[in-house]
Amino acid sequence: MPSLETDVTTGDPEKSNLRAPDVSFVRAERLKRTQRDFVELVPDLTVEVKSKSDRIKPLDEKIRLFLKLGFTVGILIDPDKLLVTVYRRNLEPVVLRSNDKLTLPELLPGWELAIASGTGEANRRTLAT
Repeated sequence: MPSLETDVTTGDPEKSNLRAPDVSFVRAERLKRTQRDFVELVPDLTVEVKSKSDRIKPLDEKIRLFLKLGFTVGILIDPDKLLVTVYRRNLEPVVLRSNDKLTLPELLPGWELAIASGTGEANRRTLAT
């Protein structure tokens, strides 16, 4: 499966305007066969994974910015608290906890991922899969 490095420009030349999501996804039907250079499109999905040094507020703001720029869905994974927050344009974020299921019907119909319960390395791997 081909991969792309994704940088997102906010279009504000006065500020440092390049942002890179931890993970992004573009549906295959939206990709055009182009030259091997910069592709001008907005990904469908962004995923941010909170590291030990990250704070939630800047990650939340980054995802909200990506949604304003045209992303369809944003996901924030907090492995320390075993929480997954799902952002969709024009909707309030939804927080998923252990034993909930993450679904993305607008992007991946029929796909689901169980959110891990408890603590421990095996559960952290399940959450991040």
